[in-house]
Amino acid sequence: MRRFFILFFLFQLSPSGFSQAAINDTIFYPNKSWYNSNRLKKISLTDTELKFKEIKRLVDEIHQEDSLPYFEIRDKKLIRKVIPLRYDWGLFKERNFLNITEDSIIIGKNYSIAKLYDQLHEHYFNNGKIPNHSQSTRKATIKILIDSSRTASYLEKHIIRISGEFDKLNHKHSDSLQLKLILDYPNRFPPPPPPPKEIQH
Repeated sequence: MRRFFILFFLFQLSPSGFSQAAINDTIFYPNKSWYNSNRLKKISLTDTELKFKEIKRLVDEIHQEDSLPYFEIRDKKLIRKVIPLRYDWGLFKERNFLNITEDSIIIGKNYSIAKLYDQLHEHYFNNGKIPNHSQSTRKATIKILIDSSRTASYLEKHIIRISGEFDKLNHKHSDSLQLKLILDYPNRFPPPPPPPKEIQH
């Protein structure tokens, strides 16, 4: 028994044992192919006083320079690299957004954030069936809606939660999905169409 514990202890100190404990797997969002570009610019969310408003401004400015901003987020033994996409009203149809606030999911009506996995599944695999959900898995996009005064740390935790639930869904579908994220502020939804006017006789 004593020999077993000694061997186990030596293994933990050996180069191979140590490297396994230290290795960080990296997950890329939307997916790895986006990171072949030489136009990537990192925005640090760690040890910074930046607020969400300033982070969003940086994202927009980097896109305007024809570059790609990305975050590198450490999540336990994972590194999550996230490219926030440019929010261009002309490139996206509102129905392709799954709007996620700080505590709710808004897609036709409000759902608790606890229903995140279920709503991600419904959104990605809607394929145009339900009008409020995406037209296809390729067009499905997540819009993160956060108050402008929130911290970089808060944004990190929110992205970790969303990407973690997305990973569960993606693994069940051969890692074929893309997590497309857009940053925006609450209360910027396009106004609903006005109710039909009553016909006066």
